[in-house]
Formats: sequence, structure tokens, C-alpha cells
Amino acid sequence: MLVIMSCDDNPYYFDFWEPVSYVWKEKMGLMPVLVHFGEKTPSNTHGAVIKMPIDPDIPVHTHCQLSRIWVPKLFENQFCMTSDIDMIPLSRKYWNPLGSMTDEQEFDRLHLNSSGDYYPICYNIAKSETYKDVLELDDNFNDFMKKVVDETSNRGTHDIGFGKFENWFIDEEYLSNKLTSKKDKIKILQADRPGGHPNGSRIDRDRWGYHLQSLKDGNYIDCHSIRPFSEHREEIMKIVSVL
Repeated sequence: MLVIMSCDDNPYYFDFWEPVSYVWKEKMGLMPVLVHFGEKTPSNTHGAVIKMPIDPDIPVHTHCQLSRIWVPKLFENQFCMTSDIDMIPLSRKYWNPLGSMTDEQEFDRLHLNSSGDYYPICYNIAKSETYKDVLELDDNFNDFMKKVVDETSNRGTHDIGFGKFENWFIDEEYLSNKLTSKKDKIKILQADRPGGHPNGSRIDRDRWGYHLQSLKDGNYIDCHSIRPFSEHREEIMKIVSVL
């Protein structure tokens, strides 16, 4: 199982790569892959790094978002799962079994945090070939980005705390449109999430706080971390150390 994440050089996201890749690989037993756009050199100590160029005609945040659903086409016969770089997995008993998935699974796509016809980027699971076919991935990433921008209706801006960005949910909109339009042709399993949908059993930056014993017992699935990492390092690493 490959866990696909992305970022540019913005420390709001870049600084999460090392601790989050450590947790995915060393604690959860899954292989993290970072798609990186920028001049910095991400560490490959705990995961693979794919460096990609930036098309100056398209915002870099759009590169980061859409690359996560495009990069699976570069792999052959691999299960790939999309995630956010500031999303920290917390429960071995929840995540570790994903590493033993086989071709005998009774679905084409599995989603771990959705209900209905909207599919957040966390967490989509499918074989690499399924990503390519179902999401109609172009051979060239820039061509794919331009196609998605033309096809999707997400034209609003979103304030994420350090600026407003256009088409912030363009990846989720495109993903949801494609899956919904093809759900009669492919088998999509929307798994139950402990704590319920959406975002059950999560330590969330919007309502920060947790019970230490529940964290130790693996009752939290993930942590949508407070940011930036540099200002909250001690608090974030306290959670990581418990794992």
C-alpha cells in the first residue's frame, strides 16, 4: 500500500513530511510517497519522493492537489491511498491491516471517510490501473491539470489561514464527479468509520484536544494537525511519541 501525499516548499505543509512519513512507515507499516513541487530537498529516510516541475500557468496548490490522484498511474499493480500531508495516522489496529490487501478484494475502489456522493481526498484506495481508468488520467500531468480545470465548476476561493486560494477543492470535486458518474460500472465500497462520518474518531485542529489513554489504546484513527508545525512542534511530537 502506497500512501500518496503532496506539497510545495510552503513550510505550512513541507515541515510535516518528515514526522508524518515516519509514522506511516515505521508505525503503521505503509509506504509513504511524497509528490513535491519546489526547490527544497525532502528527506527520503521514511518514504519515496517524486519531484515534479511547476507549470507557471497553473497555481502550485492546484499541482499539489491534483498530483495525488494522478501519480498512482506511474506505478504498476499497486494499491494507492491518497492522504493529506498534515494528516497523522494514529491507530495501528485500523491502518496496519491495509498493508495486507490483495487482488481478491471485492471492490474497485474503497473510501474510508465518505458517505453519499462526495469523496474527500482522505482516504481513497484503489489499484493504480483503476485510478488511471476511472479518473481518465492523461499521460501528461500538465494536460490532466488543464483538463480538470476546464471540466470542474469549483471556481470559489477558500481561506486556509495564511491566504485565499482559488479552486481549493478542485481535486475532490473532480474525483467525486467521476466516481458518481461511474458508480453503476464500478464497485465502490464506502467503509464504516469508527465514530461515524465524517471524521469520527479524529483529533481535529478545529476542536483540538484528546484523551491520552484513548490515544494509547488506538481509539483515535487520525489527527488533522494544528499548523504550522514549527509553532506546534512540541505538541505534535507529543502525540507522535505516544505511538
